[in-house]
Amino acid sequence: MLADPKSDVSVLSKSTHKIYVRLLEPILKSENKTQLIIITDGLLNYIPFAALNTAPEGISYLTEKHAISYVNSATLLSELRQRQPKELSVLAFAPSFDGTITVSNGNRGQLLPLPNNKKEVEQILTSFNGRSYIDKEASLLNFKSQLSSFGVVHLATHAIFDDTAPEYSYLAFSQHDNTTENLLYVADLYNLKIDADLVTLSACESGLGDLKRGEGFMSLARGFFYSGATSIASTLWKINDASTTALMHGFYKNLSMGDTKDVALQKAQMEFLNINRQNGFSHPYYWSVL
Repeated sequence: MLADPKSDVSVLSKSTHKIYVRLLEPILKSENKTQLIIITDGLLNYIPFAALNTAPEGISYLTEKHAISYVNSATLLSELRQRQPKELSVLAFAPSFDGTITVSNGNRGQLLPLPNNKKEVEQILTSFNGRSYIDKEASLLNFKSQLSSFGVVHLATHAIFDDTAPEYSYLAFSQHDNTTENLLYVADLYNLKIDADLVTLSACESGLGDLKRGEGFMSLARGFFYSGATSIASTLWKINDASTTALMHGFYKNLSMGDTKDVALQKAQMEFLNINRQNGFSHPYYWSVL
């Protein structure tokens, strides 16, 4: 019986090593760099580069040697480097859901409970000053009214991607009878002004989007860039609620100790990987989502 590459780490590592050899090995062999800035195009946007296997035998992930960040273009990178960083006070949201409401006509997403998002937010605020909105208080109205006061925005919630109409992909805030009043659509982001140094989308599918040649992703993550955020941490696929909580705790703890965002994430991934190297949670699915 053939192993499933989506769940078997050894099979997956062979495939990702081939990608590494083709895309990065020729460059990294000639450059002694510990931090990588990757500008992707087309289908490369779907690759979690941190999880590429650099070893021809065994497994050694790219994140074990390099801190990785991504940018849409060299022009945007130049613009971002000229911005002055803001004070890292955190505005965090953890809405609650009970699974009883399915948005729109039934194919747009059922808002199931997120058992660990409140814990995630509470842990983050042990590392930073800030304000959290939990359960019913985690509303779209509070989000919009508080945006300008914080340097970091953290959203531990649901993201639903609409592959037929990407502008209607959304982030969900606290649940009410009329659910559509608390959905933040990609289209809405272009009318917001977000002056945050970091927006973290700890949500399913927030990095996914409609692939358009020369345009990159029409996604929630790109929408936040257009609204003014300096940097985005977003997920590439449906995430594991518990493992993401652990990753986020490490990420923000490292940020509070003065690490840059890419190094803070690298350290959080390595800590998670080392703790879980002997069990199933070492699979890149659990730790390379950002």
